[in-house]
Amino acid sequence: MPEQRYRLDRDSIPSLSPEQAWRHMNQHVAVLVDVREPDEYSLLHAEGAISIPLSVFGERYHEIPREGDILLICHIGERSLLAATFLRRLGWDQVFNVEGGTDQWEASKLPVRKGRQG
Repeated sequence: MPEQRYRLDRDSIPSLSPEQAWRHMNQHVAVLVDVREPDEYSLLHAEGAISIPLSVFGERYHEIPREGDILLICHIGERSLLAATFLRRLGWDQVFNVEGGTDQWEASKLPVRKGRQG
């Protein structure tokens, strides 16, 4: 996914705090997608997050289900906003950016996991 082609779309992508995202995941059909690189993900990630790194997002976005809400998270919220903008332009309606990313998720004492996906 070429970053130059998709500028961050802060105005049209709704943001959720980590606490709001956690509640949303527990109350709705939602998928949390971590767009950080595999080494970052394996160090620490939000519980329930699947890994689709931004570096290969353009090739793997089709793995994200079309039904339900898509919550995107990264380290601090910038890469996830880029991925959210990409998905919105491809027709996904229910796309949210997790503000503050994994840093804020951990600081909020929400559940985290270590290790690789799988």
